[in-house]
Amino acid sequence: MSAADRFSFNHATAKFWDQREAVEACARAGAGIGLWREPLQEMGVEATAKLVKDAGVEVTSLCRGGFFTDPTPESIADNKKAIDEAAAVGAPALVLVSGGIPDGGTIDTAREGVKEALDLLAPYALAQGVTLAIEPLHPMFASDRCVVTTLAEALDLAAPFAPEAVGVVVDTYHIWWDPQVRQGIARAGREGRIASFQFADWVTPLPAGVLTGRGQLGDGCIDFKRYLADVDATGFTGPIEVELFNDALWARPGAEVFQETKEAFERVVALSGDVDVRCHSFGPAGASFGYRFVWCGRIDWLPTRPRTTHLARCLPVGAVRECTPARSSGTAPGVSQIHRQSYRNRLHLSPLHHHRRQVFLISTITDRVEFAQNYFPACG
Repeated sequence: MSAADRFSFNHATAKFWDQREAVEACARAGAGIGLWREPLQEMGVEATAKLVKDAGVEVTSLCRGGFFTDPTPESIADNKKAIDEAAAVGAPALVLVSGGIPDGGTIDTAREGVKEALDLLAPYALAQGVTLAIEPLHPMFASDRCVVTTLAEALDLAAPFAPEAVGVVVDTYHIWWDPQVRQGIARAGREGRIASFQFADWVTPLPAGVLTGRGQLGDGCIDFKRYLADVDATGFTGPIEVELFNDALWARPGAEVFQETKEAFERVVALSGDVDVRCHSFGPAGASFGYRFVWCGRIDWLPTRPRTTHLARCLPVGAVRECTPARSSGTAPGVSQIHRQSYRNRLHLSPLHHHRRQVFLISTITDRVEFAQNYFPACG
């Protein structure tokens, strides 16, 4: 299965979209869905379970449980109810947002409360076949939403329990800042505790209240290639949910947001190595070219050997654009000049393979004549 085929749409990305319509859209697209308790309860647990079953849609998670830093009987009962709901709709994981600092407490007492709540809930979850997925949130939410802020903390909390009972969520939005995140992902993989993998981008400035600041994939600074590679390296091959809290997205039609999000997901996972190159012969420098060049960023030529095919690595920086190449007006810069430029997140592309989603038409030039930007002036 390619990364693009692992797409799951978290219903919160189109918060006000009817749950039935969201499930039907996922069915048409072959996508999974991350459900939320409020729409599930509004439709009814049994009706929701029938809906996803009849549609053939995989439920990848249920959001959310938690908010038990002061583990009262009421909060434990509500979390057990959430576990029952997850089991009923076939969700393998119940995402836990642990909660903030309770009145009169401290961050230390709140974290002790999380431990106590897990002690009470883990055996119940295991019996129901549901994994409690501890989600570390960005530290800006530590006071009011989640006192668990790093993967390392989440894994330490999960450690006393079987991986089938308690795991963690790897959410790019919340962990991208952590200098120890790669070690945390590797540890989560070794311990078999990756229960959910979520994508959202980090954009600034953050909105007032910061909760709805999650950006569309590709709009911010998160290196999805890195996180996909790190998680895949652990052996995790499960779905990848896109979960965006964003007022501008919530104000738009759900079907439109779904399509945009799916396309954005396909672009960012394509940047992670799921794109190949098809090479086409152009002709000697100075010739007129009739090919259209599908361009998705800057090009860095890498000659494999003299007088043979030149492959490329690309750093997509925007939407795919097309232009008709013009006649070269002179000799292109050499490799040494091009290589002095800095390119991040290079793709490792394979020649002579047609990817079903994106194709880059790359020239084969029989002399060591390098790509010149004025071959494609319309691309700018």
